[in-house]
Amino acid sequence: MLTKTFRTFLRILSIIAITLSLSIANAEILEKEVLLSIQNECTKGDGKSCSILGTFNLKNNNLKNAVYFYQEACNLNYDLGCDALATMHYNGDGVPKNLKTAAKFYEKACNLNNEISCSILSVMYLNGDGVDVDIKKSMHLRIKSCELGFGMSCATLATMYYYGDYFDQNFKLAVNYYNKACELSEANSCYGLATMYEKGEIIDRNINTAIALYNKACDLNFEFGCNRLGYMYYGGDNVPRDQPKAASLFQKSCILQNSLGCGFLGLMYHYGTGVDKDLKISANLLKHSCELDDGMAQGTTCYLAGLLYEYGLGEPSNINTATRMYQKSCDLNNQSGCSQLKLVAELNKSNTNNDNKIDELSKYKDRVTQLETELEQVRIFMLNIDNDRNILNLNN
Repeated sequence: MLTKTFRTFLRILSIIAITLSLSIANAEILEKEVLLSIQNECTKGDGKSCSILGTFNLKNNNLKNAVYFYQEACNLNYDLGCDALATMHYNGDGVPKNLKTAAKFYEKACNLNNEISCSILSVMYLNGDGVDVDIKKSMHLRIKSCELGFGMSCATLATMYYYGDYFDQNFKLAVNYYNKACELSEANSCYGLATMYEKGEIIDRNINTAIALYNKACDLNFEFGCNRLGYMYYGGDNVPRDQPKAASLFQKSCILQNSLGCGFLGLMYHYGTGVDKDLKISANLLKHSCELDDGMAQGTTCYLAGLLYEYGLGEPSNINTATRMYQKSCDLNNQSGCSQLKLVAELNKSNTNNDNKIDELSKYKDRVTQLETELEQVRIFMLNIDNDRNILNLNN
């Protein structure tokens, strides 16, 4: 038998469908009908309906009414109402900011098995926000949140056990919680586990399991998983060598805005490895890699992109773009980029117009013959970049 709330939502869906074919004026009338219907259910004691009204008012910036309806929902023991009310007190939205009151409502929501409230309350007990510091209670709440299916809590527990934060180091528990977090689609944990299986760190080495976990991390749009698989398929490292597959993995990483993925794909287009050779695509990918680089590629692709744009390889020579690439490379402490930036600056001082600059730069084009050597050095460097650095800390 359908519950009253479910019947109400079926009615809402029907009204929404009808609304799509009506004028705005009629739609507004129907919206009022829907709200009146939900409000009626709230008045009758349906906490979920009260919480929906709270969210409606919150989205319309009517904070006073939002607090009222979330309070009603919480009084009716609806966990999402308590959670939302706690957040409003935590942030001071519609009510004075009060961490102690926020903790009280998070605790009620957690007791009603709201996994996110348990997680937030765990952090509050860890940091003493609105409550006294209580590591044991924080731990208990984090475990409960994980058991309720909040993957981030499982991942945090895993990291805490892995590093021995706040309690004794326990690798077995760390692996168990990383596994649970991965099962709950926490991509960072899938990747962290994969590196353990690949290296035989803490657990027995198992390449097939590592590959499966890297694949899962990549499928969950964690670009490091795509990169690691890309490197493996590129060089035939514990898998059959498959450079087109490597290119597709680096492409996904690049789409996910990873500087290493874009950079390595740019190198593959330069060489025509696993893809059709295309210097224009190569130059653009390396430029994009540079623009994304937060230090991960250590300014290497910025330096390389600068060379390509300076010498007009793939794209017309563009000294301004080249200078910008060299500048960022230098800012990222890449000494080759700094040296090239200095050279271009000296040329700028000695010339007064762009035509003369280009003529002067032609004197340096004998360096183009050295470019392939530099590209190869960059390729080797990028293959050896340690993608695993502090990756488990991402779960904190």
